[in-house]
Amino acid sequence: MRKILIVDDELGILEELSDYLANSYKIVTANSSSEAIKILESEEIDVAIIDMYMESEESGIDVLKAAKQISPLTQCIILTAYGTASNVVSAMRAGAYDYVEKQSPDIYENLVHRINKALEYRNSLLAYQKSEEKYQILIENLNEVIYMMDTQGYITYISPTVEQYTQYKPSEIIDQHFSYFVYPDDRSYVLDRFYDALNANLNNFQPYEFRIIDKNQKIHHVRNSSRPLKENGKINCLIGSLIDITEQKEAEEQRKKAEKDLRKANKLLKKALNELKETQQKIIQQERLRDMGQLASGITHSFNDVLEVTLGLSDYMLNNPDILNDIETVKSYLKMIKKSSEGGHELTERLKMFYRQRDEDEAFSPVNINELIKQVVLITQPKWKVQAQVQGIKIDVLTDLQDIPLVNGKENELREVLTSLVFNAIDALPTGGTISLKTKVDGGKDVIIEVADTGIGMTEETKRRCFE
Repeated sequence: MRKILIVDDELGILEELSDYLANSYKIVTANSSSEAIKILESEEIDVAIIDMYMESEESGIDVLKAAKQISPLTQCIILTAYGTASNVVSAMRAGAYDYVEKQSPDIYENLVHRINKALEYRNSLLAYQKSEEKYQILIENLNEVIYMMDTQGYITYISPTVEQYTQYKPSEIIDQHFSYFVYPDDRSYVLDRFYDALNANLNNFQPYEFRIIDKNQKIHHVRNSSRPLKENGKINCLIGSLIDITEQKEAEEQRKKAEKDLRKANKLLKKALNELKETQQKIIQQERLRDMGQLASGITHSFNDVLEVTLGLSDYMLNNPDILNDIETVKSYLKMIKKSSEGGHELTERLKMFYRQRDEDEAFSPVNINELIKQVVLITQPKWKVQAQVQGIKIDVLTDLQDIPLVNGKENELREVLTSLVFNAIDALPTGGTISLKTKVDGGKDVIIEVADTGIGMTEETKRRCFE
């Protein structure tokens, strides 16, 4: 039941009004302004009926003002014995919802009617307040920044999300011109779009992108959508939203760089292949054609292994474009392609060394065999996993890597040897199987690498030539 407060210093009127209204409302009474204020401070009052003139320390207008300050939703109806224009104006200016003259012959009916109207108005205020709170919560929790600006370009509202992106508090942005936050090189373009919107150029209502500067002078890429709002047929403001697309832009740039690096690696591969062809021609021209031919064949086989690694990884990435969004995976594959390409380059260099004597003290460097095997497993994956799956067979690669010391050697040559062994093992598994790579220390001095497969084995001819 709605609670009604009746404030009057005449006890007779308090009793009469209370008796009449008690059937429809919960009645609370006060016969002084101080008592009324205490009630307003301690209870939720829906409607207050206040006598305008009381013989107490404060008038009914003072109680009315206090009520609106204490509880803005409390609707106040003034009782007056003198319904003059000045009295009515004073009451309405102080925040009264309505007034009723005490001398009116139908005072009770008028009072009930005004109470019900005041309650309806209070309900509408509550509904509006809840709706406003709901939409405020919605705006504050959006990932997008919601803003409003006047026709001069000054920001009149911006949602709290802006602080997450720019480190500016909304209070630091409101009343500022929007161009202050736009990256200098983009200001002319953004201003043109702003004036297009003001001129209701519908062709320019599409979202567009530009850059802004945050509080720490960091540049952000944003996508903006805005539209004008009209009042009485005239544009009076613009409302819009911004979303930060910086990470998306950076990912696009990194993907472009990855594609550029991939093309560069393929170019290096083609160059190495051309060098190999030129070197083979020189070898064929030598007097020892048979020996040189066998040597060239062996190196071509090795180079084909390099080629399979590079082309396999390249095709795998190009056929699976989602991988290009994973920058770390692309980087790791590019490193493997680069190492494989360098291995191909070294193959041609070693072939050229046939014409010159090799230095006996050529430099070696420490090599981590276990890490090298992990790399070999990764760079051969397109063949033993992807190509095998396409052919409908399953090949498992297992590793058993014990704690071993570093060894002195040439990392690229060792990688080439291990890669060739894995590729040979794959060729020996036409129906699938398992390839095992193991490392161990023999007698505390020698490091042993074992590569085994469950395949069909080597022919006698292959056995004779396997170490060429």
